Amino acid sequence: MASAAAAASHHVQMQKYKEIQERDEEGGEEEANLEDDLGAAEEKNVYTDASAWNPIFRPYIHFANFNEKIVNNSKFNNFVIFCIVLAGILVGVQTYEGMDEAGWVLSLDMIILVVFSLECIFKIFAEGLAVWRFWFGKEWKWNNFDFFIVLACVPGLLDLGKQVVVLRLLRLMRLAKVFRKIPQLQMIVMGLIGGMKSISYIVLLLFLVFYLFAILGMMLFEKNDPFHWSRLDTALMTLFRAATLEDWTDIMYFNIYGCDVYKIGGGITYCDLATEDCNHLIHDYVDPDGNKVFTTECDNCTALGFETDEYGDGIVPVHNSGNFTMYDSQVLCYEPSEGGALAAIYFLLFIVISALVMLSLFIGAVTMAMAESMEEMKKTNDEKDKLRRLEKGKQAALALQQAGTSRRSLSQRGSLNSGRSSPEQNVPEEEEDEEEKKGMGIDC
Repeated sequence: MASAAAAASHHVQMQKYKEIQERDEEGGEEEANLEDDLGAAEEKNVYTDASAWNPIFRPYIHFANFNEKIVNNSKFNNFVIFCIVLAGILVGVQTYEGMDEAGWVLSLDMIILVVFSLECIFKIFAEGLAVWRFWFGKEWKWNNFDFFIVLACVPGLLDLGKQVVVLRLLRLMRLAKVFRKIPQLQMIVMGLIGGMKSISYIVLLLFLVFYLFAILGMMLFEKNDPFHWSRLDTALMTLFRAATLEDWTDIMYFNIYGCDVYKIGGGITYCDLATEDCNHLIHDYVDPDGNKVFTTECDNCTALGFETDEYGDGIVPVHNSGNFTMYDSQVLCYEPSEGGALAAIYFLLFIVISALVMLSLFIGAVTMAMAESMEEMKKTNDEKDKLRRLEKGKQAALALQQAGTSRRSLSQRGSLNSGRSSPEQNVPEEEEDEEEKKGMGIDC
């Protein structure tokens, strides 16, 4: 009877485990993914299961399991997040004069380095006998990033010398660790990166629009507005500025009315050669190196910091792009022309296409791709949760199975012992059933 009760209890527990499995499985594909994850988890358990290895390795495996508990502990992770934030604050503090060498700053920085080093050590040992999985496992990108930051920040290890800028940059990179520690933030960042991968054709289309309008703009406006349209790269930058709606109307007015009428805007001033004194923008001669030289008469040119030519005139440093000259935010307007309605149509058409349509399409595509990527990541996290629940259920079912097996073996031993001691009890079960039925008045 005891064995029958144990078997019934085991059957009930196994039935519950099956119900958990049926509830968590939502399709053949998800089931396959979960089985793969279970296989990976079982593979991990092989390297962290002390009973599966020679007794020589068991102390180390117990130590590895202890490190895994530390790594997965929420209090430890919160403490690491606090250190990351503190490291970010210290980078800001070190930008002030004299703070780089302050004793308390250096002490805090060393404490943070020790914490991050211990975190890496704990994670390496948590892999059990498969320590290589820290560098080549599922989270190899973040793990290698953390490991590199720790190594780079160890004083004298990479021989950075007195390259303070590099050291500050490496310390600043510590702040990126917060993306890994906060799952919600990591989901947003990874979703954004995943979204950027799916917009390559939109970027190509946007570049073609910029390129075509840049060539057309150079053909129409180069002589009137050389500051913005003298070169292809300058024209592309001008269009990008217009697409972001940054003072784009000044560029349009320069070319609608001409640089001799609309002179000031966007941080520059055009000097009209026909009506103003623009001699300081007209080069006097070309030096032996082929550079245009601009000179001015002054009594104390050397005292003012100007180099002097053979006549004692000061050589004025004037920006020269080859197509225009610029001095003290002034640009020479040597061939003004009115673009009129054509210029207005050009700029309005570009603004509508680029700023109001293409950039909106670009942002919309990024947002949609980001949402899809975040949904996939959420689904993956849900599958991991199901994996953990299934693993717990599986372990509980195995424990119950082992307990039921041990109880059955004990009851069988007890039955054998009692059968040997009292032969009267060694009655066939069928005869016992017949006697019980007769006692209850049941006619067979």
